[in-house]
Order: sequence, then structure tokens, then C-alpha cells
Amino acid sequence: MATKTESVLALLNQIRNDQQLVLPDLQRDFVWKPDQIRLLMDSIMREYPFGSLLLWQTRFLEVPYRNFVDNYVPGTTFMPQIKKAGVPLRMVLDGQQRLQSLFVAIYGTHDRRRLYFNITSGPGYDPEKDDAEDGLGTADRFEFWQEGDSNRPKRLLLVGEIVNWPARLADAQIEKVIGEVGLKDDEASRARTNMRLLRSVMSRSDLVPVETIDDEAPDAASARTINEILEIFVRVNTGGTRLSRSDLMFSFLKSKWGGARVAFDDLIRLVESKSPLGLDKDFVIRGLLVVTDSPVTYDVDNVQRHWDQLQPAFEQFAKALQSAVDFIRSPDVGILSRTLVQPLSTLYPLVYHLYHCKNGSVPDEQRPLLRSVLY
Repeated sequence: MATKTESVLALLNQIRNDQQLVLPDLQRDFVWKPDQIRLLMDSIMREYPFGSLLLWQTRFLEVPYRNFVDNYVPGTTFMPQIKKAGVPLRMVLDGQQRLQSLFVAIYGTHDRRRLYFNITSGPGYDPEKDDAEDGLGTADRFEFWQEGDSNRPKRLLLVGEIVNWPARLADAQIEKVIGEVGLKDDEASRARTNMRLLRSVMSRSDLVPVETIDDEAPDAASARTINEILEIFVRVNTGGTRLSRSDLMFSFLKSKWGGARVAFDDLIRLVESKSPLGLDKDFVIRGLLVVTDSPVTYDVDNVQRHWDQLQPAFEQFAKALQSAVDFIRSPDVGILSRTLVQPLSTLYPLVYHLYHCKNGSVPDEQRPLLRSVLY
């Protein structure tokens, strides 16, 4: 396994310019919130350990993947593409949330807001004790704002703007900013230090340890198989603040079933648009195990053993689930509040029954009986 270190900007350029760094479709969706992104940026400014990245060189394999997104909107369904065998492309197995956060912070938006840096801030800030009237404080503080916000303080500058000044023009740009903001004495000195530090840490070539699987594999026979990669992915993501069991099982399904991401998202979106019950991928995976009479043990090993039954069952399961939700909201049943369908596992017996009915529909003659059973 090849190991080296890289700078944040070098990695982001591989995403943005070279398009040589992408995400395998088995990865879960991006989930970090703005405060997590701000904290990551603050940690980098303080030169705290970044943590290593685990990449996978997929030169010899055909692999479904998706690109990093610059303008992230929560709830987006990411459409996978297929990377053909013979094309050298590195994919992120561990570190997606950090890299995607940095990509958004420097080159994009998070829910239509861009990241700004308070150039007069500094280390030693305690948010619990901050009583500054303007709310800016003195930390290496980063804030998300919409570009058109008229009340944004002048000392807040776009992170991407500072980082991407050409080296030969950086000093002139720094002095220009200080003049435009109207900073003097200690504040001007701190602003110079902050902007230079931000540029420096993003360009440090020893900041991010990177390990790449199969980077030196000479041929397809020497490269790891998809199943081996999935095993590595599962093991890497089963400790600490890592993926949930649901995420891991869904990752396994996506590695075997190319359309799983879109199919699950479309079903959940359709059902929730009719009746917001709080359904998620976890509910769908459990439901597929139920209707296929598979063991309902909720772990990766169980899904690995029975995944080949789950994909063929999905279409009929989707029909049964939609029929079940329509049924509970129908006038003769009248369950309109999500609090009356808790826990959601209450629906499984009904979905199971409808799964074995024609087209997953409720037979008219069974409506009174099913209503009584549900009640």
C-alpha cells in the first residue's frame, strides 16, 4: 500500500481540475453540517492533526462512482457513473466527509451559502464566554453566509478567495484588503498573519497522510477484488464515529446493485411526499429482509448472505409499501398522524401481506379485516 503526504489544495485540485479523485458509489451520502465544516477549518488553522485518507486506485476494474459536489444541497440524490476498466481513477474509501467539506468550503456552497473567514480573529477564543457585540469574537472563526447578504461584516472574506490568490500577488492583495476594511495597528497585523496562515496551511505538503490501495499493482491479477475492497471499507468504518450499520449495509447493497441509491431515494421520496412518516433506508432494508423471509438480524453479514434475494424483491416491495401507506390514510382507516404509526415496524406485517397480493394492492374484500388487524 503506497503512503505519502499531500496538501489540501493538491487534493482539491485532483477533484476540481484533474478529476482524478472521486467517490465510489458504495460511500454513503455527504452528511456533515455547517458547524462541522467550520470546526474542521478551525482545526486546520490551529495545525491540529488532520487524520489520514484511504484511497483506492481502480485502474484495472469497472467501478460505479460519483463525483464530489461543489454546490451541496441537503437531500440531493447523487447519480452514479461507471468508470471503465483501464482508466486510472482514485476513489476515497475513508475521508469523504473531510474532503467534501473542504471542497465546499473553498470552491462551493453549502445549502447556497459560502464560507467566510474573519480575518481579525485569532486562537484562544472561548465561544461560551464571548460577549462581543458583533458576534465575531476573536477565534479563527469561519461563518457561512449568502453572497448577497448586505449585513455581512467587511472583515469576513471568502475562504476560497484568500486561498486562491496567486502567490506573486498575495502580499498586494492582503494590503488591499486591510485598506478596504479599514484595519489599523494590532488588527491589521493580526489580519496579515491570519491570511498568510490560512494560505500556508492549505498548501502544506505534509499536512494530509494519504494511503492508496493498489497504487503499485502491476496488473489486474494483483489488484484487489471488489469484495476485498468492500471488506476493507466495512472494517475501516466500524469503529469510532464511523458509519452506522444501516450505512454499511447500504454500501454493500450498492456494491452489488448498481441502481440501489436511486431506487431507494426515489421510493422514500415518493412515499414521504404522500405521508411524511420518517421512512429511511434503514426501514427499506429491514422491510426487504422481512418480505423475502430472510433472517431479520440487522447486520452486514446477514445482508451479505441474502442480498441476492433483496434486489429482485424491491419492485413488489415498493408497490406493497405504497399501498400500505395509501391504505392507512384512506377514509375508511383514517390514520393521518405519524404518531399513530409508531414504531414504524408496525407497518411490516401489513407490507408483508400486501407483498404477497397481486400488484401489492389491498384486496377490496380484505379491507375491513386488515383495518381491524392494523388497529
